[in-house]
Amino acid sequence: MTLLSHVAETPAEQQEVALVLPELPKRDRPNGFPYVMVLAPIVIAGVLFAVLQSPYVLIFAVFGPVLGIANVIDQRVGGRRRHRRALREYEGAVERCLAQAEATHERIRMRARIAAPVPEDIVRGARVNGPGVALGTTSVRGELRTSGANAELATRVTTTPGMPVVVETRCVVLAGAAPGLLALARAALVGLLATDLQARVAVAGQALGPLRSELAAIGVELAGCADADLILATHEPRDVGDRVWLQLEADHSATLVDASGVVTRIVPAQLGAPQLRAWLPTVVAAQDSRRRAEQLLPSSIGLGDLAAAAGHTGAATFLLDSKGPRSVDLISDGPHAVIGGTTGSGKSELLVAWAVALASQHSSAELTLLCLDFKGGATFDALASLPHCAGIVTDLDGDDAVRVSESLRAELRRREQWLRDHELRELPAEGIAGMSRLVVLIDEFQALIGAHPQLQELIADVAARGRSLGIHLVLCTQRPTGTFREELLANCSLRICLRVEQASDSQTLLGNTDAANIPAAQRGRAWLRVGGTNSLVQVAMVNQPLIERIARDECARLARAGAPTPHAVWHPPLPSVLPVVESPLRRPDELVFGELDLPAQQLRRPASLLAGEQLFVLGAAGCGRTSALETLAAAARRAAWEVVRVPPDAEGAWDSIERLADGGEGVPRRRLVVIDDLDAIEQRLGDEHRAALLDRVHALVRGGSERATSIVVSARRCGGQLLRIQQQCNQTLRLAHVTRNDWILQGGEPADWQPNWPPGRGRLGRDLVQVAVVEATPAFESASPRWEPFEIATAGAAIVARRCAPIAQAFEQHVVAVNAPPTATTLREQGLGDASYLGDVEQWLGAYGSLARVAEHRDIAIIGITPGEWRSLFRADPLPPAVRDLATRGFLRAPDGSVRRLQVRDGVPIAVEVPAAPQVSDYKVLGTSLPSMMLPTGCPPPSTSR
Repeated sequence: MTLLSHVAETPAEQQEVALVLPELPKRDRPNGFPYVMVLAPIVIAGVLFAVLQSPYVLIFAVFGPVLGIANVIDQRVGGRRRHRRALREYEGAVERCLAQAEATHERIRMRARIAAPVPEDIVRGARVNGPGVALGTTSVRGELRTSGANAELATRVTTTPGMPVVVETRCVVLAGAAPGLLALARAALVGLLATDLQARVAVAGQALGPLRSELAAIGVELAGCADADLILATHEPRDVGDRVWLQLEADHSATLVDASGVVTRIVPAQLGAPQLRAWLPTVVAAQDSRRRAEQLLPSSIGLGDLAAAAGHTGAATFLLDSKGPRSVDLISDGPHAVIGGTTGSGKSELLVAWAVALASQHSSAELTLLCLDFKGGATFDALASLPHCAGIVTDLDGDDAVRVSESLRAELRRREQWLRDHELRELPAEGIAGMSRLVVLIDEFQALIGAHPQLQELIADVAARGRSLGIHLVLCTQRPTGTFREELLANCSLRICLRVEQASDSQTLLGNTDAANIPAAQRGRAWLRVGGTNSLVQVAMVNQPLIERIARDECARLARAGAPTPHAVWHPPLPSVLPVVESPLRRPDELVFGELDLPAQQLRRPASLLAGEQLFVLGAAGCGRTSALETLAAAARRAAWEVVRVPPDAEGAWDSIERLADGGEGVPRRRLVVIDDLDAIEQRLGDEHRAALLDRVHALVRGGSERATSIVVSARRCGGQLLRIQQQCNQTLRLAHVTRNDWILQGGEPADWQPNWPPGRGRLGRDLVQVAVVEATPAFESASPRWEPFEIATAGAAIVARRCAPIAQAFEQHVVAVNAPPTATTLREQGLGDASYLGDVEQWLGAYGSLARVAEHRDIAIIGITPGEWRSLFRADPLPPAVRDLATRGFLRAPDGSVRRLQVRDGVPIAVEVPAAPQVSDYKVLGTSLPSMMLPTGCPPPSTSR
């Protein structure tokens, strides 16, 4: 059998179909004696004889036994004949099944020995594809699937003999009879060296002296056990953990004991001296190459000492091999690269050297760099000054990896559109004006995928489409095995492996274990694999002065050419504190209050509010709601807008919104109305005033665009009528919420919520925003209303009060007569006169129609009356102004229907609110000629505070 002549198979052909097993034929079970057949003719003959009285009919009685016996004999003879025929057919089917099984076993064996060749295959040219050593063959059950119930045959056909037994080891300990030990040792040596032709090998033990002589005669260099990478011995070496024992038995079989203690009976591989001599020159050449490379490569070299070879876009010189500076080209050698190396092997220095080499050989218009570091953030700090550097992301930056993924997806779309616009299928290798190549360097790729598994799909997508779009990946990790998917590695033909701890990691990247043998002291020493060829290289080191010089040169070139800055693939995250920056390009009808982060569009732009647009701000305590409103108010003042701030107290808020609602045609252009904590304001009002206030705010929001009035409302929670107002606003700014449930209940998308947002951070729609911070301003204090003493009018007084006794006492103290509410008849007959009237709601309602006639000519003081009672007294009047409480506030209704608040103390009105706008008073202040409706003399004057 020649493995090299194995016919290529498709993946479908490698899946062997189940073998159908013939079933052993069974003998026909004989039928019982046919008693019915025998007795039936006898019964018939008896009946005929009884009827016909002829003895001849008795002859029919003989037919039954004769036919029954004949039938039994026929069944027995025919059954034996059919069974012999079935046995012959079964034997033929078994032969065909065994032949088919043998052919299947041959294919299975061939595939197994291609994947793990035994030493006799290796010396004939087979290539080792893994770190394991095949020291012999054995029988393996279960490689062939079967169908059928023939258990004995199934055991025969499912057992595949000659399957290679593979173990991962760097040390084989031999034991056994001397005559066959050398042949076994030759085979074991070939198996060990095939995994790494350049490895240092040790052959120890007196019984292996002839083998050492054979190796020395060919020129193979042997090392001691302490310095060797691979060991073949007849005794157990010290300080070797992954050893394998191989015991040669008298029957020429062998017992294999692997490092975990599993014992396997095998047919050991054996080689003769001529076979070994024919193969050893390959080992000698590999060892010579290793020695030359080790002698020529220095332990360290600076990047500035390497002469950069001329090359097109994507080439960089940062490695030194035995022939001199080695250029690595991401376009022709790539398009993508993977790097492996354990801690301390020099991965970070390699990434920085590669990035700096690319920057030194390309302008920022030709090539840009995006650096992702997921081991603490120090790897790429030195590259921040390079104009080529589009951004540095670390694992300390929270959700920046997700932002980078959105930016990369946007970059893929941008490049696809650019190629379509220019009618190109792919970015030319020599480069083209207007589109630079992008190199994405990722340190600790395994940590990135572990923290953000969703990025695995994006990386695979970039790897698949990157060549045509001009995007190249450089992925670095400590453990390549199991980190990279097969479809990703298939697009990464450029591989660099520094020192690794596990031979399997080297095998994953290089196809051999060379990188596991790099000494720990040789930092920056690596194996480069390009196009299936491995070469030993030394990575150049970079110093900060070189990076600064490259950055200065590129900045000067950009300044001389007047070239624009490179396209920003990625923007840094929003700062926690954003100062206000006044833009000269700001429109006069636009208020900028923050900055939006739009990674999917690869930009950050101002967050603004146009004249006539409305904004609703939601957020928990301490999230920056009030600061957001202050920022907008400051921007409005700078833009010469009118700023109206609704007071936080119930009375001030009611009056302010009422004036805004009654603004009429005199409303100025570009006005900003600020209503902070509207949910708190509405809670300070009764049900009727609350509904009326929110209706007015809703009307203001709905009609603001017609008058270029922008209204900004903030609240902790939004529900009921507040929800109507929010839905009417053009934009909703959601700042931090305490819990995810709060965020969802307030209408936010679940995926948009994040804990621990700084003040001012939130979502404007679905976009992340940071509100700018203005200089600290004093807390808003609404202007206190002005009050004047409440005097009795010359025409008398009319008072509606819940508690009439205190007011009656005050009248008595000032020697003023007071009457009960007059009836309509009294008013019709006597008129109002100068009398003063005092009564509660029931009394006035009982005097049906009198209050309406009194109200047409006199001021009415209303004290302690609810809005419902007000409506029953003054049916045609609107609601009175809101008051903070009915115990200290009342109302004074003028004949024209206007209403002002009264200040009440102990149930007695003591002062009346002065109208905000100058107007003619209906009161005549007569000094001391008329008594004052205040507390007795000696009480302090009315307070002007609320």
